[in-house]
Amino acid sequence: MSLPPAEKLPLYASGDIREKWDPKKPEYETEISDILGEPWIIDIDPHKIWPYAEEDSWAERYTGEVMRDYVKVAIFNFGTFVNNLGETDYCSCEVSPDGEQVMIFHTEKLGININNALMTDFVKEALDAAPADPGPMSYRVRMETLKCQERIGEKQEKLNAMLQKEVTFDPNWIRWYFGALVSRMNGDGFGTNDVLREGFLEAVEKNTIVFRVVDKIDETYNEYVLEDGVFYIQTTPSRFGVKIDRTGPLVEIL
Repeated sequence: MSLPPAEKLPLYASGDIREKWDPKKPEYETEISDILGEPWIIDIDPHKIWPYAEEDSWAERYTGEVMRDYVKVAIFNFGTFVNNLGETDYCSCEVSPDGEQVMIFHTEKLGININNALMTDFVKEALDAAPADPGPMSYRVRMETLKCQERIGEKQEKLNAMLQKEVTFDPNWIRWYFGALVSRMNGDGFGTNDVLREGFLEAVEKNTIVFRVVDKIDETYNEYVLEDGVFYIQTTPSRFGVKIDRTGPLVEIL
């Protein structure tokens, strides 16, 4: 919820702004303009910001310092972003349709920044963009899943040593995801409501429900999405196996 701007700032806040923000503003505008190659203006209204500060907090007392630090970090991130773009402009890599790792270079910049062609970030991006084996997971997601499996294996070894007997862990998360969907649909009345049932079958025209792990979702833990007549249950590597019944809208997406 938006709060109305403060009509007047207290003396301690306005004094901190004059001392710590006002002198830095033109300097920061120059820095950003130099990084991005054209004039930029910083427009921050402290009267709109100050009402959100909690009572007796750093932000309430040192509003100028808060504004300064926000912009200072933004300048650093701008610089990092532009520098990375510059590196990509010289050389990078990709995966060919034949499955070959290819180093590529700018036609006018052969021999420049050659160490960057196979930088870790570039390799990850290339592998993620490459044609994948049949399956629902990208390269990055597969790597995160493998790490998770390795951690489970380590814990299992410790438990086996503790008990002096082989004990098997069976996470079987995917089965639980499908079970959560069935419970959700039953609770929403798909088994008794003809309208809901027909709406689902019409939207999911391929009669297929798929579980997949993706890089990013809109919900916090898991979500349901429709794509080309297929119903997807999806989550992210960091949320894989976490609160599988927290999914967001179902009826609303049909």
